Amino acid sequence: NLKERLTKYHGDKTQKVFEMWTETWLRPDFIDFDIREELKNIECPTLVIQGIDDEYGSIEQVNGIINNVKGRKESYLVPDAKHTPYKENKTPTLAKTVEFIDSL
Repeated sequence: NLKERLTKYHGDKTQKVFEMWTETWLRPDFIDFDIREELKNIECPTLVIQGIDDEYGSIEQVNGIINNVKGRKESYLVPDAKHTPYKENKTPTLAKTVEFIDSL
């Protein structure tokens, strides 16, 4: 039911988004892709937000970002949220975002 799940987020563009995503990740030059070295060049304050139940992302991805960016960094796993926490649990997502920005 992947197409049905993706349609929730991409609507009538689902097929094209899926094709673009899979064609990119299946290219031979992407086999060894690892963004962690590039993350080390990020020095601005970073807030990583992900739904605690994100079906397309993992806690390891959040930790990979936090462990590799420089400067001030913070993560927030939004309770009762999946792939789009700003839609699925707006209040805590917005509150954490405002708190982070206000602290800069």
